[in-house]
Amino acid sequence: MKHSLVLRLALIAPIKYSFAYALGLMLLVPMVVHAAHTPVFITTERLSLREFTPEDYSALVALRSDKDFMSFSSVSTPEKTAEFLHKHSEAYERDGFSKWAVIDCKTNRLIGYCGLCWVDVDGEKIVELGYRLSKDCWGRGLGTEAVIAAKNWAFTETNLTELVSCISEDNQRSVRVAEKNGMTFWKKWRFLGEEVLVYRITKKAIS
Repeated sequence: MKHSLVLRLALIAPIKYSFAYALGLMLLVPMVVHAAHTPVFITTERLSLREFTPEDYSALVALRSDKDFMSFSSVSTPEKTAEFLHKHSEAYERDGFSKWAVIDCKTNRLIGYCGLCWVDVDGEKIVELGYRLSKDCWGRGLGTEAVIAAKNWAFTETNLTELVSCISEDNQRSVRVAEKNGMTFWKKWRFLGEEVLVYRITKKAIS
């Protein structure tokens, strides 16, 4: 039987994060990775999207503690990053998808994440397509490349018929990415006390 993701993380967490990480582990329930799950692996011209592994922990802690990477949100802590990995590992097993690691094919570096998560928009359960990339990767079309790949996977490999992206009103960069991905403005929605723009695309609209 394989180790759970969080238990494997405990073996590789950097020493400087050991106390905070141990605290995070106490809040988590270990999950066994089932052999039946087939990991997702998506490639584009410059990127690969794959499921997170415990070995991504240190790089992800660095990314999620950066204010530019976490713009329009709050910077994260090592224990919160451990919870993030655990949550998405559970979703891989439960839903077959979640946020995926985005890897620069040229450097083999983890530069962010992109993927699909269930959200509740005005009482309606729907899948959100979202992404975050390291600031040194902005302005190169990589965000658009990643979300288009994720959208195409969703509409060809699952029975999903629509996707949304929930975007802060001030985040015009992500609005442009959503529009390049074929999404159109649907409505405004209040999320965690903030009004966000909800962009949507349907499978029917692109078939």
